[in-house]
Order: sequence, then C-alpha cells, then structure tokens
Amino acid sequence: MTAEIAILNKNGIALAADSAVSIGSPQDTRKIYNSANKLFMLSKYHPVAFMVYGGGSFVGVPWEILIKEYRAQLEDRSFSTLLEYAEDFWSFTTNNRGIFSVQEEQKHVLEKIRTRLLSIQNECIESVRNKLETCEDNITDEDFVSTFIATLEEILEAQRAHLESLENLDNFNDEDKRNFIVEYSEHADGQLLGIFENLHQSIREDLKDRIYEVLALSLIKRDFDQSSGIVFAGYGCDEIYPRVAAYQVGIMYNGKPRSMFLPGSSTTQAEEFTPSIIPFAQDEVVRTFLTGMDPSFNNIFNMLQNGLSSVITERLPEDIFGDNAPTDAIKSAIKEHIDNFMQDLNTSLDNIKRTTVLDPILEMLEYLPKDELAEMAETLVNLTAFKRKMSNSLESVGGPIDVAILSKGDGFIWFKRKHYFEPKFNQHYFANYYNGTK
Repeated sequence: MTAEIAILNKNGIALAADSAVSIGSPQDTRKIYNSANKLFMLSKYHPVAFMVYGGGSFVGVPWEILIKEYRAQLEDRSFSTLLEYAEDFWSFTTNNRGIFSVQEEQKHVLEKIRTRLLSIQNECIESVRNKLETCEDNITDEDFVSTFIATLEEILEAQRAHLESLENLDNFNDEDKRNFIVEYSEHADGQLLGIFENLHQSIREDLKDRIYEVLALSLIKRDFDQSSGIVFAGYGCDEIYPRVAAYQVGIMYNGKPRSMFLPGSSTTQAEEFTPSIIPFAQDEVVRTFLTGMDPSFNNIFNMLQNGLSSVITERLPEDIFGDNAPTDAIKSAIKEHIDNFMQDLNTSLDNIKRTTVLDPILEMLEYLPKDELAEMAETLVNLTAFKRKMSNSLESVGGPIDVAILSKGDGFIWFKRKHYFEPKFNQHYFANYYNGTK
C-alpha cells in the first residue's frame, strides 16, 4: 500500500509519496521493500506531475516504464488544461499495442473472469447452505441441484441489476459488451466447468447467457475490485492555479483502459479555486488530522442510530408494556424522533470539527509559501508511516519520502528525492536528461 498527498494553494502544489511496496498476496507472508518510485515528472518542460498508488503495474507494464515512455513521446508539447494531459495519456495507452500486447490483455481479462466466477460460486454456496440448513427433511441430490439453480438465478439477477444501475466507463459502450460475449464466452464456459465442476451440467444455456452478460457488464461498467489509483497534478498552460485529477484504473479490455475519473479526489471541475489537502490510498491519519476524529468513528454513529431505533421501537415496548405495546404508528413516530435527533447530533459534530479543526488549517494553508507546503506534505505522509510503525499492522507505508513542488513560475521542483545510485558518480545521467535519452 501507499500514502500520498497533494496540498495546494494559489502559490503552488506540493506532492509527497512514500516508497514502500509490498510483494505477495494478502494471504501469504508479504515482503516490504522501501525503494519504489511513485511520484514522477509527467513532462520535462511543463509543471505537470504524476503519482501512482495501489498496483505497481498496468497490464503487466510497470508504471515507471509507462510514464517514461509517455514522457518521451510528449517531448515539449503542452495542453491548455490538466485534464487534457490526462486525456492525452489515456489516448497514449489506447494506441500503443507495442507496449500492451493482446496476449497480456487477454490474460488479465481471463483473470477477472475467474475472480468474478469464484465470487459468484462462493456467494451461491453460502446461500444454498443457509437455505438447506432450515430444511427438516432429508436433502436429496435433486433438492440440492434445484436449490442451487434457483439461488444462482437470484444472484445473477441481483448482480445484473446492480451493474446495470452503474454508469459505463469512459469510452466503453454496448459494442464492447457484445464483443466480450463473442470473444470470451467459450473461455468463460471453460472456467465455469472448472469452478462449478459436476454442477456445470445442470446450468441451463439461458443461465450461461446471463452469466456472460454479468461478466461483460463487470468490464464496461464502473465496477472495480483490484486496481491502481493515479493522480495527475499541476498546471495546464491556461490555468493560473494548480489542479488535481485523480483516476481509478483497472485492466485493459478491447484495447482500452478501464479508467474512472474520481471527482471527489479532484479539483479540475471546481468553479472557484480553494486551498485543498487531498490524501490518497491510506488516508485515515490525514483525515484524523483534518477533522480531529478517526474516520472509523463515523460508523459508530450509524450503528448507534440503527441500534437505538431497533431497541426502542421493537424490543423495549414488548419488555416494558407487554401486551399493551405501542401501535405501529407510535413506533414509527418514535423512530422518526430518534432519526432526527441523530441527524442533528451529526450536524453539530460536523460543525464542531469544521470550526475548531478544519477551518483554521485551511485558513493557514491559504497563505503558506511553497517550501512550507512541501514540509507539510512530507510531515503528513511521515505521520502515516509512524502510525504503521508503532502498530502491529504491516508497515505498508515507509521508506524515503519523495516530495515535489510545482508552481506556475518555477515549474517542477524536486524538494526531496531518493536515488538508487550516487549522483556524484553518475553525472552522465543528468547530462543526458534533456537530450531525450532519460
């Protein structure tokens, strides 16, 4: 995992990223290395940067290689807005089959198919088990199969309805859905045979078609499981103040990246510029700093509201009043009063957090000089690393912290940067940097 942050005011934007990378799956013992590069110059000539978190590669290509390939072909070209840099980058990934092979794309699509089918299988088995546990009669093989088929139909319909309710990913449409069914239905049926084994022969053809539809929708809709996060930051030529554009990105399908713009972590669509502190990946420490309360405590208020409503309207009347319990109308009125009280409590708490913690920080942030922005960004990433170090969890944030400052006048400036080599022994690297070889 990762901790990254963007802090921006009218003077510029500071970016900071740790260097920790974990090798291995969550089920296995992980190895942590503290030498990963996650913050890059997107252009050598203009103040635009790129950060990445989550997966270390995209369709098998390390992000560092991909960014440097894009930077080489970008040369000294520029765009009016930051979003245009992002759009040009996505165009670059779409039009470069020399970087992303068809075989590698197919490999990742098949992995996603298998992951989705395993999820359907697990949900189906758990549901069937719960249904059959309530049966008092002896369960025959025929009963099990019929229950399995009925449950599979329910799960597929629920997933199809959920996926249909989501928006399409950018550049994906129903044509991509039809292409999937033509190209991958045979592969999907082979996966079905391996996953459902003896039950495969009981799955009707119409059910298989529904499975293929769910798989296709999971590729063209805004539905993500394992993915990377990428952040474009800096200035377009026509932008006087810095901007941030964040995306979630998964695999590539039909020659196009599955990417989704994240408006909640971006500032490109704001009507007016406001100073901002935007954390990425492991962000709970920064959000605690900004609000004075760990984000997990917000769940307690939701639990308290639901618990109070349930206890007071359902359990207490029977315990206290017995047969003379209040009517449903009275219970509904009590629940409404409780919900209104909890809503007022949440509003008051939000006002306290804003007026006593967040607003003073943002007021100070508005006037910070560029070097102080950089110090603040580094400190907040360090706080996350320190918390991981002092807990019994995996130290998934750590190592040297790379810090960059971007401003309209000075461009991209490294405030702190690690090297895997000694600069004094490698002057040729810096001499060659702007001749197109680095």
